[in-house]
Amino acid sequence: MPSHRVHEAAGKVICGFSSRDIDELIDRGRGHDAGRKNCRKLLVQATEVYNKYGENGLCYYILHHYLDKIASIIKGRFGRILTQYLRLPVEERFRYYPQEVKQGLLDEVSTLSYLADESSTNLYLEVSRVLQETLGLSAERYIKYREYVNKGYAKKTAKKKAEARLEIASSCADVYIYRGIKKLIDISVLAKQILHVRTALLTNTEKIVCIMLTIDNEYWLEWFGRDYYNKIASAFSCLNQ
Repeated sequence: MPSHRVHEAAGKVICGFSSRDIDELIDRGRGHDAGRKNCRKLLVQATEVYNKYGENGLCYYILHHYLDKIASIIKGRFGRILTQYLRLPVEERFRYYPQEVKQGLLDEVSTLSYLADESSTNLYLEVSRVLQETLGLSAERYIKYREYVNKGYAKKTAKKKAEARLEIASSCADVYIYRGIKKLIDISVLAKQILHVRTALLTNTEKIVCIMLTIDNEYWLEWFGRDYYNKIASAFSCLNQ
């Protein structure tokens, strides 16, 4: 995962704010990044951060989660770059890396994407209810699976994403997550900030990835090797940042 120095540098770019306390809130203990997978955890932490730091703090909290995910996307898309563009010389395949990272960010499955894209408008809950009443849960699962297959994911990956999406949707719809949380953050405020951060990351993908590659260069050099590291850095125009 990115170092706290990466989070701090990226925070200044995207949010104009950084906080080591927020980094440690997310990273500490066995609950590392739990907010990305657990709606209750996300709402508890987001409420705490928003009450203490306001919108800038909430922005930074969300950004931290997305940066951790982007690091995983960079690694996960490496194999795709090498295998899905076989018609191109190796040197040319890497120019598609920024596009692949952006697509991975759009397709990521988490409480963040769920709340921003579906729960905030109640659209997913209504569609899900109708599907389950008329066709059953297996049909809804299959529809989600086909969506990911049509986006180019392997069947095994598409199945995992569909399962994860439905699991998160179910947990976020559970009224239990709201119990015992005092002064719960307005979901619309949280969703708006999630969309803001994601849009800013899509707009500044090259700059943010270069921050990650440069500050944590020893980690990435060990992960990719110098030759591939240089190709990736070049693909994101890191020398021009």
